[in-house]
Amino acid sequence: MSIFALDKSGNSNHWTANNLVTSDVTLDSPTNNFCTNDSFVEKFHSSYPTVIHSEGNLKVELTSAGGGYCGSKSQWAIPSTGKWYVESCILTTGNGYGYPHQCLSRTNGHPIQPYNTTVQNYNYGSTQSSVGDIYGMGYDADTETVYWYKNGSQVNSESLISSLSGEDIYFMFREDNNSGDKKMPFIVNYGQDSSFAGAKTAQGNTDSEGYGDFYYSVPSGFKSLCTSNLPDPAVIPSEHFNVGLWTGNSSSQTAVNDWGFQADFLWTKVRSAVDHHIFRDTVRDNSATMDLSLRSNSTAVEYGSNGHLTVNSSGFSVSGHDGDEMNYNNSTYVTWGWKGGGVGGSSNTNGSITSTVSANQDAGFSIVGYTGSGATGTVGHGLSSTPDLIHLKARNSANREWFSFVQTDDDKYFRLNSTMALSSSDVIDFGSTTITLIGDDPALNGSSIDYIMYCFHSVEGFSKCGKYVGNGESSDGTYVHLGFTPKWVLIKSSSFADIWGIYDNERSTYNVVDDFLRADTSGAEQTNDTNVKLDFLSNGFKVRGNNDAVNKSGGTLIYLAFAETPFKHSNAR
Repeated sequence: MSIFALDKSGNSNHWTANNLVTSDVTLDSPTNNFCTNDSFVEKFHSSYPTVIHSEGNLKVELTSAGGGYCGSKSQWAIPSTGKWYVESCILTTGNGYGYPHQCLSRTNGHPIQPYNTTVQNYNYGSTQSSVGDIYGMGYDADTETVYWYKNGSQVNSESLISSLSGEDIYFMFREDNNSGDKKMPFIVNYGQDSSFAGAKTAQGNTDSEGYGDFYYSVPSGFKSLCTSNLPDPAVIPSEHFNVGLWTGNSSSQTAVNDWGFQADFLWTKVRSAVDHHIFRDTVRDNSATMDLSLRSNSTAVEYGSNGHLTVNSSGFSVSGHDGDEMNYNNSTYVTWGWKGGGVGGSSNTNGSITSTVSANQDAGFSIVGYTGSGATGTVGHGLSSTPDLIHLKARNSANREWFSFVQTDDDKYFRLNSTMALSSSDVIDFGSTTITLIGDDPALNGSSIDYIMYCFHSVEGFSKCGKYVGNGESSDGTYVHLGFTPKWVLIKSSSFADIWGIYDNERSTYNVVDDFLRADTSGAEQTNDTNVKLDFLSNGFKVRGNNDAVNKSGGTLIYLAFAETPFKHSNAR
């Protein structure tokens, strides 16, 4: 009897294997899971063949002949450090001319140069490659060098043509075809099956850490893409960011007391009524009690609220009320809290303009207060690397809109209080220690005007700011890789004028995630909208609607996300 059909309880309630053989059983387990291929394949022309996945998404096969190229990439992004290895095997020939390649790809499936046609070239009738040849590919993320192997021997290596720092990259298995019958299936092994679904005799070679099942010896120092090999997270998400739900009582109460950290930036929104988003932080209010409020959906100046909020080591309490905006009786609220560097912050003289900074460098978040100089100058942001996203607002100058800058588009901006698309204007430059403010725009750097900035940069396993391109599909929308299970996601279209949508796993406790709020309006929470919903996954999120705000076909969207659990320790939702 096959071992996978045995009942291990001692009761002898054995299963009967039906259409299963030993090679159908892999090393995947709840304690160590291996990567597989992504079932979503980007086709670069409507006439290109469709790709079929089978054998747990490890077998890749074209349905028909057709020009151009298409293929499959790893479901997981390659970690940003370390050496990583995969192997594949050509299963049958085609009757024409084709080039199966192993290469790297970006998130959208576009291949990254270089890729090695000599190694992974199958030209029918030639002696260059034979059916059953096994090709290995290694990627050293620290040196950005690709290595190619054929039947256990290295045949080439090459550095990437340009640096991919900050980009998600993947192993890709691509077939580049020009004529004839290109149906040349191959099967991939990330370490779960060196028999290639029974096509070979398993060899049982492990990686440098003792994991996996590879046909040939794994090159020295290289590891398989499995959860046991993923780096341990440097940041425990729940110690730096959290979400609290509470109900107002128009009096005094402890609203949230289970965060386990003191938040320095709190963003509150009434869910059940129309009223403003409220930003409070311990740089503008340098005591535990925070009354000075800004509204993300408004150009209004900072004001003192009648609804008081006091932070403590595990959450916050509230007293009094300010209409539905804060602690109104029986109104429901959500507060999102970020840990900074402590109440009051500290002086930062890295820039020509002295700033006051409360920075949590481990978590990539800082609160920056400064007074404008009225001329081009620099402001220290307190982080250990360049911010990815900044929200900036004048505190005491009337009718000044929010600026929201994304580092990859640092000469362009959004308005957090508006639906406007990304606008071009050279008013800011990002740096590793400072932000350069160009000119004397009163909304950014007017003389004697006070400002606040909230700065974020991505931290592996905890947070990520990035972009994705919509595909316009209502149920099978774009998948966005984060490297963690998200707890909170903010999405904004940069191509089109549309909403800032906010999602979290406390208001939507199971998939689909369809309870959302808009940062740009005072509107109440919207629920069950079929066009703007998401799925929160173990390693990212998938769009499940086709509204322009989240998935406009061909549109670019930016996002900021924070983790519930790093992928290494994630479970299915």
